Amino acid sequence: MFKIHYLFFTLSLFLVFACKNETVEDLDILNYRSEVIALPIDYSIFPSTFAMQYFDSRLYWMNRDRRTIHQLDFKEKKFKLFLKYQEEGPDGLGSPLGFYLHNLDSIFFPTGFKLSLINQNAKVQNVYDFSGFDLLGPLTSQSRYTNQLVNLSNGILLSLNPGLVSKNLLNKDFLNRYYPFLVFNPRNEQIKILNFKFDPFLFNNGPNLIGSSFSGSGDELFVLTRYNNILHKYDVQKDIVSLHTLESNLVKNFSDSYFKSEPRNNSANENLRLMYKYASNIGLLHDPYRNLVYRMGWKGDDLERNLNIMKFSEFLPQFVVSVYDSETLKLLVEFDLPKNKYLAHHYFVSEDGLNLFLNHPDDPNSKEDEIRIEVFDFSKLK
Repeated sequence: MFKIHYLFFTLSLFLVFACKNETVEDLDILNYRSEVIALPIDYSIFPSTFAMQYFDSRLYWMNRDRRTIHQLDFKEKKFKLFLKYQEEGPDGLGSPLGFYLHNLDSIFFPTGFKLSLINQNAKVQNVYDFSGFDLLGPLTSQSRYTNQLVNLSNGILLSLNPGLVSKNLLNKDFLNRYYPFLVFNPRNEQIKILNFKFDPFLFNNGPNLIGSSFSGSGDELFVLTRYNNILHKYDVQKDIVSLHTLESNLVKNFSDSYFKSEPRNNSANENLRLMYKYASNIGLLHDPYRNLVYRMGWKGDDLERNLNIMKFSEFLPQFVVSVYDSETLKLLVEFDLPKNKYLAHHYFVSEDGLNLFLNHPDDPNSKEDEIRIEVFDFSKLK
């Protein structure tokens, strides 16, 4: 039976208040840098993406405009075309919202309310239809905002994009009956609803949006909604959700102002300024090698009125990296990263640590013919 352990949440709150006077030093993140990687690329690879996946010691990089996925090998300093998928025809995928590598010959592409399976030769092997489920948003698998499919012990986690749920539906009663994830078992091809729900505690101070970032593997799933610091930790085997408050000295100015606004009465620029005026969570990564969780956050800022909306949202000028113990969810350290240096929506975890990308377009040292990564190892924090 699905259970919420309020005791765990109460204890986590107690720990937060009991430890709030402890000083978490805001150190230079470069103190933890273990490696700098530079990979030359050519015109076939754009130096930013909406979907990438680290798999078997290599990074797979999607170029939606060219309908390609490249394999990047940072150890060998090489890249090659992994596959080119079709948009139309018998093996056409339409316009997929990301991809997920289950193995080198089984690649899943979410397309609307269907999940297409192709092999490395880009030939469609199967198409799984989700139209029979009560979905409130299309399937997605994009690393932007860390919304990529996750391989759990009971199957592949599929996101139903709760960020597209209408504001008119968002209340405590809705959360009591809404399931934001499905699980797909590729062995028996069964699709089931994941017995996970957002806790109504999120709405104790009034309704808000429930777009989320999530990460995990095996028996652990971590879910963090965009506009608060309450993290849901789901134990797959025990079917238990526990709530935890993520402490932060930098990402804390959350507000429901955007939820209460009426976007149709504002210009796109005004809506963007209101959205980014307050704090938000922009990414969440679980590091199973070190038992850590990384939260990427936006502190909030008053933006200029003459802002390039598309460029700003895709390439935020700066963000905060907060490092937590994955068992206790205690804040270990956090870093306010320098402006216009790292890409705010590009990061992944490898055996070597947290990988951050240095290809910010407003950095005068950034080059379009190479991908640069800094690797950070936080093992000594535990």
